Amino acid sequence: MSYDLFLQPAGSKPCAAHEFAEYFADRPHYTLKHGQAWYENEDTGVYFSIELCEEEAGEGAWASFNMNFFRPHVFALEAVPELEALVKGLDLAVWYPDSDSEVGRFEAFDAERFRKSWSVGNEFAFRAMRQQGLEKPVVPSAVVEATWRWNHARGRLQKRLGEDLFVPKIMFIEGEDGPCTASVWDDAIPCLLPVTDEVILYRVETAPRRRLKRQRGLAQVSWAELEPILGGYEEKSALHPHRVLNYAHPPEKLLRFFRAQPILAEVRTGLKLDDILSG
Repeated sequence: MSYDLFLQPAGSKPCAAHEFAEYFADRPHYTLKHGQAWYENEDTGVYFSIELCEEEAGEGAWASFNMNFFRPHVFALEAVPELEALVKGLDLAVWYPDSDSEVGRFEAFDAERFRKSWSVGNEFAFRAMRQQGLEKPVVPSAVVEATWRWNHARGRLQKRLGEDLFVPKIMFIEGEDGPCTASVWDDAIPCLLPVTDEVILYRVETAPRRRLKRQRGLAQVSWAELEPILGGYEEKSALHPHRVLNYAHPPEKLLRFFRAQPILAEVRTGLKLDDILSG
């Protein structure tokens, strides 16, 4: 089940196929192939497509936007600025699939209407899937959105900071009582460490030794276990609560903490964004 939004030139001037290709050629997160622009953000997990219409659809549509239902609400949040840029860049009008107006009447894009329109269809899909016995774990909307906002800004933030401070992604993993948030911290390197339920410690240089060899691997701790040794490091709340761990060399207390953790016997399954629902 998916949502289709149809697009056509707002003015009298038609759009050519080469304008479609030229528009998407340099936009981040898009892959262009055979008249389709596929959007996929590896940091957030959001994806959708925009493609040229080979035949008339939606009463003369030039292109169509398609995004799946049965997804967290942040899919629509990420799609909005992309659609706003597209209709402005190519001077397009849209036809909403739930429009009460005459079929084929294209109008200006409205972000709030799009979000509501997609959300109504998404809720319907959620109920339909449940009736068919298809379930996904539900995560509070505030948690999903906070995680998404951090990940959505991560690339820009990393580019601004350069190589001085690493910015980890926040991901969802299977927990004992349902999905929980987690991030990965490598060898106590300087980073902006987001507050997550769990922190996975990736150890190479900090791996414990056994018979003179380092036992490389993962360890996992809760934020409650980690927080006491982070005292003194700056706390910030922009985008998402995090600690600024900025130093030339990892302090000995952090290195000791890394080395002291038992090797993780079983790695919890990571969840993609489309593996969960917000609610």
